[in-house]
Amino acid sequence: MAGLSPVGVNHDGNIHVVYWMAGAFQAAFMRANAERHAPTIPRRQPRTRPHRTEVFSPMPRRRNRIATGRSLLPLVALLLWLAATLVPAAAQTPGATPTPEPFELVGRVRPHEWALLLGPAGTPAAGTPEGESVLQTPGALGDADLVAALREGGYVIYFRHAATDFSQPDIDRQNLSDCATQRNLSDAGRADARAIGEGVRALGIPIGDVLSSEYCRTRETAELAFGRVTLTPDLTSRASTTSPTDRAERIEALRRLLATPPAAGTNTVLVGHMFNLADATGVSIAEGEAAIFLPLGDGPAATPAGA
Repeated sequence: MAGLSPVGVNHDGNIHVVYWMAGAFQAAFMRANAERHAPTIPRRQPRTRPHRTEVFSPMPRRRNRIATGRSLLPLVALLLWLAATLVPAAAQTPGATPTPEPFELVGRVRPHEWALLLGPAGTPAAGTPEGESVLQTPGALGDADLVAALREGGYVIYFRHAATDFSQPDIDRQNLSDCATQRNLSDAGRADARAIGEGVRALGIPIGDVLSSEYCRTRETAELAFGRVTLTPDLTSRASTTSPTDRAERIEALRRLLATPPAAGTNTVLVGHMFNLADATGVSIAEGEAAIFLPLGDGPAATPAGA
């Protein structure tokens, strides 16, 4: 090998490239080895929270919650079944029955329907099949039976004030003598009030006491329909009360009035507001509509406040 020239030619004249190829391979190997062992800058590792050892289960916390929820399902189902079974049973036990209402709703009549009842008072109204009610909301009594019962007396007729002008709201609910600060009857409402009075008189229904809320719209409704009225705070809108206690007393006062039988051979008229009646009986009526109640109370008659 000592006789080789740098280009790989020996003295015998043969050309060899072994020397050149070995040098090239050695250089390439050294470059690769240098790159492989060259120092590198370590990459920053993300911060991780230390592992929290689970006390009750090796599962992750989310899986623990799911498993716990599933294990409680049978217990929840058992509690719901017990509630559905025991609560109705307790309600049916002796002594748990609710106290019966001291009055009974027997009919509802809208302003224009008083005239329609003129037919069923003796014969079916013209154009109405026999037995079919002319009332939009028929009650426990048929049309003819309702008229006959009212003619005998003994009922309390609760009217909501007639139609009003909603463009004028109630501004002062304490000074109720000033009609300028209240929502008053509209022209249609005044016509309805007159129609109510005409229909009641045409049917021959005797009217005894006529009591009204202190609001101008209720007072005017009573005056236009029946020509007289006695004002009482017992019928005044609950919106005028100043405390929950006053409101509860007002609703209880209305219940007493509904349960009080009128004088023999007459019917008592109450003119008030929808929300008072709804709170006292659960019955909601439209403007000008009447709800007719049969008093079932046998105690002393209620004396309206202010009467």
